[in-house]
Amino acid sequence: MRFVAIALVSALALNGCIKETAHYASDKMVRDVAYVHDGPPRISLYTMVNNESGAGAHSALVINASQRVIFDPAGTIKHDVFIEQDDVLYGATPSVLEFYTRAHARKTHHVVI
Repeated sequence: MRFVAIALVSALALNGCIKETAHYASDKMVRDVAYVHDGPPRISLYTMVNNESGAGAHSALVINASQRVIFDPAGTIKHDVFIEQDDVLYGATPSVLEFYTRAHARKTHHVVI
């Protein structure tokens, strides 16, 4: 019983850490921006590499299946072109994907696909 009480208190405490952002899209927004790429099903790993150390700094998956999305669990990129829900960026059109890549490629980092 004590274990259950501790687990419940821990779960409630962690729930307080969850912050819903203004960029969290509704299900309707996600449906409205769905983009279906005509290429074959594919998963591509995008790694942002530090130019100085050569270390991988951040990775994301571009998934081309029933629609093309970007799974970006550690991402902090925010812009009106990104429709985000649960670490997934929807509506990954060619121009959105190019913007995403360019936003990560800068003086300190380059993108390896």
